[in-house]
Amino acid sequence: MAKDPLAMPYGGPPEITNPEVLHELCGRSGKVMVFSIHTGFSFTSSLLSPHRKIMSVAISLAHGQEVHWWSGVSHLDNIRLVEVTPLTFAKFMKDRECDIYCALVDDYHSSNSVRDGVKFQPFAVAARSELPVYFAKFAFRSDATVEATLAGPFDNMPPETMVAEFIRFQDRKLYAMPRD
Repeated sequence: MAKDPLAMPYGGPPEITNPEVLHELCGRSGKVMVFSIHTGFSFTSSLLSPHRKIMSVAISLAHGQEVHWWSGVSHLDNIRLVEVTPLTFAKFMKDRECDIYCALVDDYHSSNSVRDGVKFQPFAVAARSELPVYFAKFAFRSDATVEATLAGPFDNMPPETMVAEFIRFQDRKLYAMPRD
């Protein structure tokens, strides 16, 4: 009988494959955006919260808290969890403590997307605000640890180009629902 995957021993925070990019990201002054895709866990928060104050975006506060708990996020005091609203980014820009904005940008319901399966708006906001953007991806290992890879910064480029770079970096199919 198969074991419950949620009963597996927690493998700890993601292990970074390229620590120099993490050092650069966390050493920057000013605001930064980090984009990733849904994995069912909160690995971006787990990876970055030991180093900097971050704003983590979730569909609801209750869901965000639950996912942080599942993911074993240990530095909750460095995370400001906010719900997705039209004012989420404005809250980040006004926040004097949080320097890193973490958002999941894959969306199979996305109808206003440059590419199916990726929300265009976060890339457009980053380009318009002239903020550096980093990408994060995560892979599960057989020993219950998680491998993290970062790329960036991506700045001074049109949002369409940034979306294409994000898809290339993720190196996996981002599923989209058929459009009507």
